[in-house]
Amino acid sequence: MIGKAVIVSDGILETESDLTPQQFLLAHGDGVYTSALLTSEEAVVDWELHKQRLIRGMEVLNQGESRPFEPLLAALKFKGDSLSGFVSGHVTPAAKSALGAFYGAATGNSGGGNGGAAAAAGPQPPRPHAMLVIAVCPHRPPPAPAQAHAHAPTPSAPAEQQPCTGCAATGQTQQPTPSQLPPPSSVPAARVAVYCKAVQPPPYGPGHAAQAAVMGRPRSLAAAKACSWVAERRRLEAAKPPDVAEVLLSDSGGGILEGLVTNFHVVVAAAAGAGTPAASEAPAPPSPPHLAPPAAVQAGAPAGPDFRGLALQVCAPDSGAALPGVAQCRLLQAAAALGLRVELRPPRAAERAAWQEALLTNCIRRVQPLSRVFCPPGNEWGFVPWEWAPPLPPGPQAPAAPGPGPGPGPVTAALREQLLRLEEHTPWQELR
Repeated sequence: MIGKAVIVSDGILETESDLTPQQFLLAHGDGVYTSALLTSEEAVVDWELHKQRLIRGMEVLNQGESRPFEPLLAALKFKGDSLSGFVSGHVTPAAKSALGAFYGAATGNSGGGNGGAAAAAGPQPPRPHAMLVIAVCPHRPPPAPAQAHAHAPTPSAPAEQQPCTGCAATGQTQQPTPSQLPPPSSVPAARVAVYCKAVQPPPYGPGHAAQAAVMGRPRSLAAAKACSWVAERRRLEAAKPPDVAEVLLSDSGGGILEGLVTNFHVVVAAAAGAGTPAASEAPAPPSPPHLAPPAAVQAGAPAGPDFRGLALQVCAPDSGAALPGVAQCRLLQAAAALGLRVELRPPRAAERAAWQEALLTNCIRRVQPLSRVFCPPGNEWGFVPWEWAPPLPPGPQAPAAPGPGPGPGPVTAALREQLLRLEEHTPWQELR
């Protein structure tokens, strides 16, 4: 992370924030969120998929006992609107406001972007990549008058420092009875908060493969990208071994579900005589409804290298055991485009001898190859420690030459190249 963050929360702009993304999300603990990458060309990667993720997250959270987004849904229904309309009418403008301030601060142009002032100043240095984090929290009813003094913010506190009344970080909240709810037309929209900060994605290429440690149990809610996960995962982040880029979560049988902030995939060698179809004959994997690829991508013909005899294993996005990822959705599309067979099941530690490559995906890292996956002592399941590294190619091995260390394998490299082709880049001024 580099520089200061720009935050927009309920229309209040702060341009010099020192908050980390984790601190920002902890302040919105009862909401849902998504994290998108901004390219150096000031374009948001896969904006439509991120909008779908927010909508799905609100729907999933509202299926819980407290139904936190019910007042919002009632208000939208009263107006003949939908969550999609709410995202376009409230979330998108907040994101554009934050991005305008972010790029304006980067150029000294209060209008943001590459405006006339920037053009007059001559060639500009390359833009940094940036991360865009959007949180949507349910509004909570105001406290009863007799209790208002115990919860009201101090009048002298700056507006941007007032606690988010849509957050439940300090404990459980009570839902009002129907008779206590105001008329639907008067219910305010859910709280929308946006965070934007320059970021340097991990380097990719020879010498830049990472390590991952299998340490944790599954998250409590995997169907939605809930802000509460940020607090839930802190114990594992604190226990992460040195030089480890990601902590992985597994089920009781050793199936690796996902990482704390990534999806985990392995490339496996199909068992001899198992009747594995040629890659071009394998069906394309389904996508979760809220991350469905365009029809043109689903119908794409296999192309590129021949990966017959290999398969990509990953926990099924619609299994409820791991959070479906936007970058994961693109990777599965890439696999289909390459004709690579996909097995939608958690990679199992007991089968690691068949792993040829391992990789992580998320929206900031995109594709990150792994040179080591291991299960350390003290893991939450009490598993016997184990370790995996990519197998050496067949034949005599020459002594290791000085230079870059492990890099992406051939399948990982092909998947990343195809993923980058499939991404949709939307200039931030054109967000809808």
